[in-house]
Amino acid sequence: MLKLAIRRQIWWWAHDPRPLYIINRAAQTSVPLPDPTIQDSRDSKTENSSTGLVASVFETLNTESNTSNSKLSMNQFLELRTIIKNEIEGASDVATLLAISERKVTRQESLKIITTLANWATTQKVKLADFDTDPRFLQMCKMLGKSKHNITTKSKSEDLDTVLEIKGDDEAARLISNLNIPQMIKVMSALSQKKRRSTPLLRTLSFNISRHADIIDIKKCADLLFSMASLSFPDPVLMDRICNDIQENIPLLQADRSSVIGSIVTSFGILKYKNEKLMDNLISWVLPNIETVRSQDIFSIVLTMATLNYNPSNIDIQKLVKVILTKMDLVKPSNWLDYVWSLLVLEHINEEHVTSILNIEFVESLKVDGEIPFPCQKKLSNINGYASVMNNYKGPMLPKDLLKQFKFSYSKEKQEFVALLHGTLKSLLSSETNIKKNCNSEMGFLFDAMCILDPKCNPHPVNSDISQKKNLTRVAMLALDYHDLCKNTMDPLGQVVLYKRLLEAQKFKVLLILYTDFNPRDKLVNRVQYIENKLKEIVKENSSSLKK
Repeated sequence: MLKLAIRRQIWWWAHDPRPLYIINRAAQTSVPLPDPTIQDSRDSKTENSSTGLVASVFETLNTESNTSNSKLSMNQFLELRTIIKNEIEGASDVATLLAISERKVTRQESLKIITTLANWATTQKVKLADFDTDPRFLQMCKMLGKSKHNITTKSKSEDLDTVLEIKGDDEAARLISNLNIPQMIKVMSALSQKKRRSTPLLRTLSFNISRHADIIDIKKCADLLFSMASLSFPDPVLMDRICNDIQENIPLLQADRSSVIGSIVTSFGILKYKNEKLMDNLISWVLPNIETVRSQDIFSIVLTMATLNYNPSNIDIQKLVKVILTKMDLVKPSNWLDYVWSLLVLEHINEEHVTSILNIEFVESLKVDGEIPFPCQKKLSNINGYASVMNNYKGPMLPKDLLKQFKFSYSKEKQEFVALLHGTLKSLLSSETNIKKNCNSEMGFLFDAMCILDPKCNPHPVNSDISQKKNLTRVAMLALDYHDLCKNTMDPLGQVVLYKRLLEAQKFKVLLILYTDFNPRDKLVNRVQYIENKLKEIVKENSSSLKK
């Protein structure tokens, strides 16, 4: 124990700049040791004497192993950190916090002390003058690499570098509440650039931005949306706030600011966020200014419209399409594929578009490192599937050998949802022979289940020859999880609507099963009842149409 006590004392001598003392236990007196940072007139003999005294103490520790020494020091260090943390959290006044800072605090502990003082000053629990000139406070500012001016002006939280450098998200979130709107947007943009998806920080930012009464200008709205899209954080309250502010700004937007519109619409597409009223107003601004709108912004609008299945009847989409064809320089083949696929979803495609995609030269131009990227495989297959059901189409088609190379599968989350559907169908349709699972449409997607029902909703084996039985209904089922629906409206995404149309062209009746209606937490009997009712509706509708 004596050795440990001596070691602890020596550690403090080596680190504490204040005058140091060593206990002479034989005489019960305290002998002051010189502060090595202070220059005085003492001769070398005195210095050698004190140095020898310290060295003699170290010699008493030579018999202890280095391993044990290192382990004990680490334990003591961690114990000290816990003690200081608890003292900071339990402090109730400025004097106590600053007294804690006199000890050997870490950078993180200094930051926590400064943050606590800033919060107290903001809530008027204490006055800024109570600590802003205290040497201990200034020393902590120096440790953080901040000047007194930066730390004490208005609020500590105005130093955005400090906010962004904090590793503790909860601590950084406390600093955000006193930032103004431009500063909070700057923090959001920095998080986006650093790919730092901190949920506590993002929620705090969203809450504080949403509660400000001032209208955010449209450029800052675009920046916010881009950051939220990059971080995949479509907070519904903040999205509503941004959409309302964009609505207010649209009439004030100058004709040469189409880049802002393009950025906003692109972010909506990435976030899969659908607000039809706002999209109406954005496109209503674009059409009169079509000559000054950048072609890439029009391209972004068409892609987002397809992604969200936004196809309004009161807007001339053909006007946008014509501009794309005459002005857009689609250098990358994948851009042209995206454009034609969008026209397919929006039902504005023609045979010339299809032919331009399905020729072998274009398909070869899509390859990257000898392979066709997976998104391009899906879109090529979708367009080829559409060509297969087009009336009187005489253009090229994708080779069957190429189509067999395209493999489509489910995400892990989607697999679980589809498996739940399969289990429910098995209980409802009695036999595995009455259900076909994970069906390959051969048009660029899987549909989750298929069954054949008669007019009384009795199941038939899925391998039955129904060519001569017109009274049977073939039902294809698509299970839609969170990722298959638009944010805000819960409408199916454009690709889902396209899949439905392609299946219907192959004489299927399509049942869309939304995760909001088909809840995994429901009892099996409730899920069976839900599917049964939906199938009865489809069969009844099909029987009525056959009679007509």
